[in-house]
Formats: sequence, C-alpha cells, structure tokens
Amino acid sequence: MSPQQSELRILSFNCKNVKTIAPFIENMRNQVDIILLQEHWLFDHELNLLDELNSHFCGKGKSINSGKNTCDLLIKSVRGYGGVAILWDRSIDQYVKSIIDGNNRIQCIELALKNPILLVSAYLPTKAENDKFEEFSECIDQLFEITQKYELTHNLVIGGDFIEEISKINNSRRALKLKKLIDECNMKVDFKGPTFINVKGEEISEIDYFIYKTEVTHKTSRLTDVASNVSDHHPIKITLPCKFLKKEDILESNVQPRIRWDKVDINKYSNIIAQETPMLKEKLQNQQNSITTTIEQTMEMLSNTAKKCSAQKTYGKNKLKLKLWNPEIKHTLHQNKIAYKNWKNADRPNDPEHPLKETEL
Repeated sequence: MSPQQSELRILSFNCKNVKTIAPFIENMRNQVDIILLQEHWLFDHELNLLDELNSHFCGKGKSINSGKNTCDLLIKSVRGYGGVAILWDRSIDQYVKSIIDGNNRIQCIELALKNPILLVSAYLPTKAENDKFEEFSECIDQLFEITQKYELTHNLVIGGDFIEEISKINNSRRALKLKKLIDECNMKVDFKGPTFINVKGEEISEIDYFIYKTEVTHKTSRLTDVASNVSDHHPIKITLPCKFLKKEDILESNVQPRIRWDKVDINKYSNIIAQETPMLKEKLQNQQNSITTTIEQTMEMLSNTAKKCSAQKTYGKNKLKLKLWNPEIKHTLHQNKIAYKNWKNADRPNDPEHPLKETEL
C-alpha cells in the first residue's frame, strides 16, 4: 500500500488459528491493507507471532489470557483459544496508533487520516454455557462506550464475528442486545449472505459483520472463493476512500502540549475525575479489567481531563509579522559578505590603513 493510495481496503476474518493462515495472508497481500482477525488462538506470550506472519504486515492483538495469570490458564487448556488482532501493511505503520480501549475480545487502532478512522476487531462470546449473555452484554456495552467516546471525532468501523445472526428475524436476547447497539449509536450494517460454514460444508448463517458509522461512501463484499482459506468462515471486506496526513502533520498531531497546572480549572478537574473514577473501580473489582489495563486507562483519563481543563497558550500564532527586509538591506548584506571574504583571504590584516579595512559598503 502507498500513502498516496485513495482507497483503504479492510478485511475482517475469523481465521480459526493464526498459525495456519500464512498462505492466506500472502494471497491477500495485494488486495487488502488492514486485516481484522478473530480467533487467532495465541496466548499472550505468543502475540509477537503477529509480526512474523508476513514480511509486509505487522500487528497488535489481545489474547484470552491478556492481563490474567498465564499459568492457571495453561493448566486448564492445552492450546490457546479466542483472541483478537489487527494487522496492517507496514508501509502505513506511521499512520497507525494502537488504542487500549476494550477488553480482551476487542482490539482497536486509530488511523491518522484527514478524516481519522477508529477500527475495531471484535470477537463476541459463543452461545455455550447458557448463551453467556452476561459476558456478551458486557462486550456490547464496551463497544457502546467506545462508540460514544470517538463518534464526534472519528469515522467508526467495527468488524468481527458477533456469533449472532441479525440479518433474519431473530428475537433472542443476544440479537436484541446487538441490534440495540446499532440503533442507539445510529450505526449501519450491510448484509452480504452467509459467512459461517458447518461441518457438512453448508453455508448456514451470517454472523460476521461490519458495523460502521462513517460519512464517507464505501462498499462491502463477502469473499467466498479464496482457495487458501482453511477456516469455516468467509472473510468480509469493506473499502473506504481515504487521504493520509502528511508526515509533518502526523508529527505535529503527536506532540503532547505541556499542562499548565496554574491555569487548570481545579474544580472542573476534580468533578470530572470524581465522575470517571467509580467506573474504573467497578471494572477492577469485578475483574473486568486487569490491574495493568486499569492503570493505563486511569493515566489516560487523568491526562485527557487535565488537557480539557487547562487553558493552553497559543504561541504567537496571531502575531503580526513585520516585513522589515528590503532591497537595500539585501544589497548591503551581500557586499558585507564579499568584503569579509576578501579580508579573510588576505590573512586578516590588522593595519587600519590597509585597503581592505577601508572598503566602503
């Protein structure tokens, strides 16, 4: 992919073990720029493999044991399961920023475009064990929070395996919860046909979707004829127009302004912190977040709140720039440089009556 490219091609794919999809990635290398993966089956200590799948892609992911005790999980399971990730073409790495929002079933990245995009790869819980509604509901609630947080500043695209069919009449509480997210966040979803294949090779349900909120035109498709696909899911694809920021604009956007604490509205700052803290405490007490994730989210909250409550100074942006340069000054400076060069080439004579010391400018 080139930063001059006018289209962004995004794939969502439940790969059912990332260790088996190297041929698939190579096959799709020239057809997609970003891949949202579900069920990579890696443990947390194996996530470095995401950067080794293909020399043209790098990535970021979360595993089923991210933020948990790996030893306990290894005792219960002979292999990894679940997990989400996002891979992107290395040529656009400077435009990609990993976002910490979401649990270990949600991976987010931000794209630094003229109209920034927040991309989310989501893998919701299966229907086993009494349909896991509470865990499913928690994931939907987190997607709602992410949408509310970024909808005013970003185009939003959530791709993934939602383990629930909403393309047909389905009044299960899981389907209704997912539909409520789409309706309340004023998002859209395109239906393209069955994406899940049973053991008999029959396409039986559509459970993989792109749910999006974007002002730009797009097109979606279902890829059914990829020979290297060994998963029981069809990949789905969305294409968006894009315009990358210039390198200097990215550097400027990454500069973090220094907080002027003497200018911070302390009362406003305290009120916002008091409103946000209980939610973080609740997630930590209910073990919805690891300690590391909670600390990262707390630091981000404190930083963002301080920026909102401080009066940042604009350094001279509106100052009048006087144009003092004129042709006479330019000519005099030029003559001065010539005189200095001649004096230097003559071994810098100190005699005040020397011709070079008397040169008139």
